[in-house]
Amino acid sequence: IDKGSDVNLGDADNFTPLFLAVDRRNMEVSNTIPWIITSDPLPLIEKLLASGADPNARVRNTLSYRGSIAGQTRLRYAGGTALIRAAFSGDLTLTKLLLKYGADPTAATDDHTTALLAAAGYGFIDDYSVQRGEAERLQVLKTLVELGGDVNEANNLGITPVMTAAH
Repeated sequence: IDKGSDVNLGDADNFTPLFLAVDRRNMEVSNTIPWIITSDPLPLIEKLLASGADPNARVRNTLSYRGSIAGQTRLRYAGGTALIRAAFSGDLTLTKLLLKYGADPTAATDDHTTALLAAAGYGFIDDYSVQRGEAERLQVLKTLVELGGDVNEANNLGITPVMTAAH
């Protein structure tokens, strides 16, 4: 970054440094993932955003290790943004930071999954998915609703944030 790298340059699926750093901040813990012990990338995320990283950059795929686990379908990120990934984990600090830098709170993935639906727990797998505490997740939900999130907006499967939260 200090030498002028393009902070918005993504890989073939447009996974940008920002999206990957957001993903890493809330990475699942598994003995099959060799990078489970890392320092918090929040300072890097802040530097990327301050250096012009686009919080609305859309990825073109779901990370290969995020497709499913134990036969359960996970949240599909194709078409999604870093905010959707942060909301999925109920990360209030990161959600507010991304919003401060212009993240669209109503952006959706290709299958119309919004940050609000992700924050409500869509695709969450008990005992595997990393999440923040319930109080923090509730604040993420409230923030997204205050910014226009619709609790009754369904994705392509007909699932709404209300349905997911009730589950």
